[in-house]
Amino acid sequence: MVVQESWPNYSTGIMSLFAYLVPHVSIEIGKYRRAVSKSAHWSATEERLEEAYRHILRSSASACLTFFLLISLVAVVVALTTKGLDQRMVDIIAGMSKYMASAIFLFISRKVPKWTNFYFSSPKENHQSAKYLGSSEKVLKYHVFGSVGKQFMRVFFLLLPFYCGANAAVIPFSAIMGILVGFGIDVSIYFCRREKRKKRLLMTICIVLFLFFAGLALFLYGTFYIIDVWGVATSRGRAVAGSVMGIIYTVLAAAMHGAMWYWTKRHKEANKPDLTDPDGRPYLSPAISMPLHSRRNRLATSLVMSKYNKRKQKRQGTASSEPASVPSMSKIAESCSNEESLEDDDNVESEQVIYPQDTEKESVVIDEENAANEVNKDEVSDPTYRQLICESIRRRCCCSSCCCCSRCKKQNKEENNDEAEETSRFDRFVDILNKTLWVLVSLGFVFFVIVNIGAQAQANNTFALLGPAQLELYGTFRNGTVCAFDDRGPQSNITSFANKEEAHDAGFKVLHCGGCGECSSWENLRIEWATRKYLAQESARCAKKSLFGGAESVNSCLELPPITFGYECAMCWTRDILCTKKYCAFIYLQSMLINTVSNFAVEEGTITSAVCEEANCELEDGHGSGEMGFVECSGATRRRMNIASDIERPEWQQCTNVEVDYDDLFGDCCDDGEDFSETYPVWEELDEAGLQWNQISNLNGTNTVDGKI
Repeated sequence: MVVQESWPNYSTGIMSLFAYLVPHVSIEIGKYRRAVSKSAHWSATEERLEEAYRHILRSSASACLTFFLLISLVAVVVALTTKGLDQRMVDIIAGMSKYMASAIFLFISRKVPKWTNFYFSSPKENHQSAKYLGSSEKVLKYHVFGSVGKQFMRVFFLLLPFYCGANAAVIPFSAIMGILVGFGIDVSIYFCRREKRKKRLLMTICIVLFLFFAGLALFLYGTFYIIDVWGVATSRGRAVAGSVMGIIYTVLAAAMHGAMWYWTKRHKEANKPDLTDPDGRPYLSPAISMPLHSRRNRLATSLVMSKYNKRKQKRQGTASSEPASVPSMSKIAESCSNEESLEDDDNVESEQVIYPQDTEKESVVIDEENAANEVNKDEVSDPTYRQLICESIRRRCCCSSCCCCSRCKKQNKEENNDEAEETSRFDRFVDILNKTLWVLVSLGFVFFVIVNIGAQAQANNTFALLGPAQLELYGTFRNGTVCAFDDRGPQSNITSFANKEEAHDAGFKVLHCGGCGECSSWENLRIEWATRKYLAQESARCAKKSLFGGAESVNSCLELPPITFGYECAMCWTRDILCTKKYCAFIYLQSMLINTVSNFAVEEGTITSAVCEEANCELEDGHGSGEMGFVECSGATRRRMNIASDIERPEWQQCTNVEVDYDDLFGDCCDDGEDFSETYPVWEELDEAGLQWNQISNLNGTNTVDGKI
């Protein structure tokens, strides 16, 4: 029994992905605010810095609006094109939704200790380089828009499957819930970072454990959804699957946090600061530990509260107008030992420690940068958007369409040299792993959506064609042409008559309704009867050969055991298989996802490959083609022969005019291919002797037991 979604207007997958967006978009905004506050050009005056902040805010708001509209448009298109999706697929998507939410919660649980300053964060992860900010509004807005848009694109493809079959309320409601959850996480991190180390550690552990157990519950719930759809919903099966998947999720979480803890420890040991002056005298007590990294993320709550605190200070007249100075060593010691609030203003980087011996050198560098910027700022015109895009591509890869390939590689190497030195091998490995997984999952989700859109389009077409095709083929077939034989065993004359009365007048018995075709010979009629219990599965196996081998491979497969149709009859089946491939391929792929490949039932309101084939290929070789369909080509089909096969058919589609007992003609065979192989030599002997199965006792030296040799 398939589990039904308890809350159909809600998707945990959409919710979790939007929850992911909130802190990561705010982090991107915070990076740029920090970068402009350190930029010699943008921080030259307070007015210019405020202008830069406004540009960042407007560009990020524009990016959010643009990508929200893009997501909404795609969501509407996918939801409408998959309207009426198979309920089993809806349940599969519900399970996937819970898997996605569990993965996102696990991912965020890894980020939380970074945001609260317990796990090491690489400079690349926490800092937006000022050299890409430019000195114009256009360049700054372009980079902010691109960075915020990049965060949206990270979830864009991951959201696609959860639009399939969604009703009007699912997507907006889930998105709003996700945004609220994201802000909830954001606020929790903000208040956590304002506490002292011990309390901050306790709060961090609580947040991580909450996310872990929430993710574990969703992971198990999603597993139960999928195993129910796949038909293994026994109590033992659910218990085993739940235990195994729970262990996998727990081990994965432990390994991830263990790796992060280990790498943080290694980095801390390898990067202990030199706290001595040039004469070797210590500045601070050796017992004092330094922060894990010099730069950290600013989340949305931090940005909002920073603005609020500044305005409050200005209203109270206590805002400082003096420039930031190098902190005294007592202040550094107090900051390192107590590790109080981790929150700071945009213009002050409280976690970055500046040592006295580096101060003079740093001031020289800054002065040189300021001088260079003042000299060149009027000489550089605004680049075009094409140049900006080219520059963005050039920084990441070699693009011969907009820049010189060799120069690109060399310049990239020079520009990224310092960053590569700061980035550890572990960080690079994690970065490559994340990107690889994102690409693979995104491609898989795009394929998943394409399959469901295509399957629903084919299903809608099938619903429209099925009724008229069935009426044309079976509405009056009991009163029309018949295929009959003169009952002389393998030597029988098999031919068509206008109706059964004419056949009786000629002394013939009706073999099947409809005219004779390529499969109406004695041998092929026997195959239709003998393989009635497994022909659908075996023909589906042969159909798979059409993916690479073409028509001849399919035809050869149908001519071999355990089927052995004659060549012309096999060609009719091959044409039908190729027609089904053309008009029902997406339905077949969807059936693989919901484990109904072997479901050949034809039920009202349910679309399977068998139903699609009947609607598109039995009356004509493709609707509107005007070419002979499978039924006319083969002549003998199991419904026309009144055979109850592995595909259940309505009673009104069975030919009750048949006047022969196929059990008497060919024997009660076969349950599978092994039975077929054992019985086939007997049929050959009977054919040589001109006998049918009920005359088997006439063969010399042959005994029968229950109709079998």
